[in-house]
Parts: sequence; structure tokens; C-alpha cells
Amino acid sequence: MPAPSPPVAWIVVIGDEILSGKFPDANSPWLLARLRTLGVRVRQVQTVPDDVGVIADTVAAAAAGADWVLTTGGVGPTHDDVTMEGIARAFGQDVIEHPELGAIVRAHHGSPEALRMARVPREARLVHAAGLRFPQVVVRNVWVFPGVPYLLRLKFDAVAGLLGGRPVEAAAVYTTDGESEIAAVLDAVVAAHPRVAIGSYPRFGAPGWRVLLTVEADERPPVDAAVGDLVARLGAERVFRVVARYDPAVPDGT
Repeated sequence: MPAPSPPVAWIVVIGDEILSGKFPDANSPWLLARLRTLGVRVRQVQTVPDDVGVIADTVAAAAAGADWVLTTGGVGPTHDDVTMEGIARAFGQDVIEHPELGAIVRAHHGSPEALRMARVPREARLVHAAGLRFPQVVVRNVWVFPGVPYLLRLKFDAVAGLLGGRPVEAAAVYTTDGESEIAAVLDAVVAAHPRVAIGSYPRFGAPGWRVLLTVEADERPPVDAAVGDLVARLGAERVFRVVARYDPAVPDGT
């Protein structure tokens, strides 16, 4: 029986400060790495301004095209925090003060403006998890995360177990040939092993290997079979190194 299809995610980064170059986007690269370890495939990453209409259109498309939508940014107490309004409009809802969130905000913040953080789309549900004082807000399949990297990581890790699929199985082959020399071999391996995804990443101006080939699947056996075939077709003299269990977050050491 084939492995179940992995869940698909769509990341929406919200904020004029990202599009203007005032601050770099620290959230989507981190989310991409974490989602990979969870076995979640990311279909798209989009960055949009603090504009209710643009947020609404983007979230509506993302929600229809993915299992999970992860938004970051625009959920604080200031004038430019309009993410909740945008998500509400995406689903044809109004925005209300959630009683539980209102109580939490009143208990920890003194200003009336802080109550903006308690306003969410009407169909929003709260996900409670250990270590979270302020629960995670979810609207249908949209997970609404803060834009502050520390808070996003805290909240995401608290609820990550609810998002995951099947972790990716991966291996790597480093070759001493360039991409043009190995293209025919890659074509043959791709055709012979349809259950794996093969990536080719060249390197220039350094001694040793010239191309990193990654082999990925949802199960280990097809990865091992494709790697064996790839190495056999290349020949030992063209293989610099084989990493049976490859993690892109770990330096290759070469």
C-alpha cells in the first residue's frame, strides 16, 4: 500500500516592513525547515502588505489550495495589525471580541488598545498547548501566527504535532562531474524511480565535488533503491561521497 499523501502548506507573510526591506523575513525560512522535518510539503510562500483586501484574496486562495495555511504578522494591537480583518473577509465573516481572549488580554494588559488582540474572525477556534499563555488562533485551516520571530517559534513548536505528516526520507550523492555530464543519468534514474524526487544543485569555484544530488521520498526503500541505481549508473570514479541519511540543515562536511 502506498504511503498517504503528505499534508500541503501555504505560508503567507504579512507586513509592509518586509516588502519595503526595512526588516528581513526571518519567519518563512524557519517555517520551511520546520515543516520539512514534520513531513509537510510547502506549495507556496507569499509576502503581502498590510492591506485587508490583499490579505483576504491571498488567504482565500491559499485556503482553497492547501491543507494548512500559516500566516505570520499583523496580529498585534496597533493600527497596521489587520490580519484578522483580512482573514475574516476571506471567509465572509465579521470580527468579534472572543470572550476567552478578551479575559486573557484584560488580565495581562492595561490599555484598551490591547483588546484589539482579542478580536478574531467569528469562526475562530482556540488551540491550547503547554507553554502558551495566549492560545493559538485557527480559522478553518488557517493558523494565525505572530510576526515576532521568538513568539512565532514558541507558538509553532507548541502546536507542531497537530500539523505534521510523515517526515521526509532523504539521501545525497555528491558527484565530481558537472550537471551536463550527468544529465542523461539523471533522466534515466528519474524514469526508473517515479516514487522519488531528485534534486540537482551545482557548486562552482571549490575543489572536490561539483554537484549535490538529493533523493527524497516518504519512505526509505525507494530512496535506497534510487541511490543504488544512481551510484551504479554514475560509476565509482564519478561519485565523491554518498550520505545515506541526508539532512540539509547539517553541513555536509566537505
